[in-house]
Amino acid sequence: MLFSGGMIPLYLIVNSLGLLDSYWAIWLTGAISPFYLIVMRGLFGNIPRELEDAARIDGCGEWRLLLAVALPLAKPAIATFTIFYMVAHWNSYFEAILYLHDQSLMPLQVMLRRLIIQDEDLLGTETADILFSPAVPMAAIVITITPLIIVFPFFQKYFNKGFLLGSVKE
Repeated sequence: MLFSGGMIPLYLIVNSLGLLDSYWAIWLTGAISPFYLIVMRGLFGNIPRELEDAARIDGCGEWRLLLAVALPLAKPAIATFTIFYMVAHWNSYFEAILYLHDQSLMPLQVMLRRLIIQDEDLLGTETADILFSPAVPMAAIVITITPLIIVFPFFQKYFNKGFLLGSVKE
């Protein structure tokens, strides 16, 4: 579960499902990280049995137990992994050039790479006629990271708790 089959089998699966040149190819192949899944399973497995029993005595069913007891205890880990997923998918570059061939579907990071190394213009034609000053790629980088900078403070209070979760045992 920790190790994938590799790039070629995953490409063949995406191709056989007919997902090439669609955003689903990127979203589905990176939807679940086995490492984060194992950590979250361990987190939910460490919820004290007494807490579950107390909630059941108070009349909680399975869904209420999940929503009212387990998820509030897991907020720091969920917020931490949300930040990790967000940064990983926001910076995804390789999956896009592997699964997307239509230039209109390319994400921002691919366009940013083209702008920075200036081997192609943004329309995809070889040998760009316009050379940008260094200020243009730097401004594009700032614009690219702005959404992450805006969202991060909302998760900051959970981030430190979630990062250290499970590191100290009593």
